[in-house]
Amino acid sequence: FSEWKTTWRHVWVFGVHYIFGNLFFTLDTILLAFLLGDTEVGTYQSVFKIVVLALIIPDIIINTMMPVLSRLHRENEARWNSLGRLLNKTLFLLGLPISMILFVYAEQIITILYVSGMFAEAVPILRLFAFIVLVRFSVEAFALMLTTSRRQLVRMWIVLAGTVLNLGMNMYFIPKFGPYGAALVSLATNIIVGLGYIVAARKALVQWM
Repeated sequence: FSEWKTTWRHVWVFGVHYIFGNLFFTLDTILLAFLLGDTEVGTYQSVFKIVVLALIIPDIIINTMMPVLSRLHRENEARWNSLGRLLNKTLFLLGLPISMILFVYAEQIITILYVSGMFAEAVPILRLFAFIVLVRFSVEAFALMLTTSRRQLVRMWIVLAGTVLNLGMNMYFIPKFGPYGAALVSLATNIIVGLGYIVAARKALVQWM
């Protein structure tokens, strides 16, 4: 237990990030249930489940690459940057066609997966989430570069700020626009958090240009 203070310093940062990272992604559903009701939650969740399925892809890739990039940052920073750049391009090229399919064929996807006509209001929400998917694919590499360069504390503060912003905006938009307002807020906060990752990882970004 001689170095428990150092270990705890790392653990609590990852723990807080995990809590607020999950809250950031699910807060809109909680607020929809609290402010409106089950019908609006059902509409929103019909899209949310599709998007979660798409976002499994970057999660798998990121979790696979994290140990490698962590080691390379310590042993060979040039290769760390090179692999990060490759990861960023790969995720973007994977996310672009997925987002385009979700946007262009939103109506067909909703009709196939759910009862025809029952979730028509979910179609514009899915089109908004198509952009969210592209944003998430595009910024995950920057977030991972922060973690593997021992800057998880910065990432934690970005996510925490994004969660607070998400809460404040949802309290205004959900009563006015319902599930579509929640999707708008989710898109806005994902863009802002993504820009936070990019700015925080600007040293790597310069080398990726």
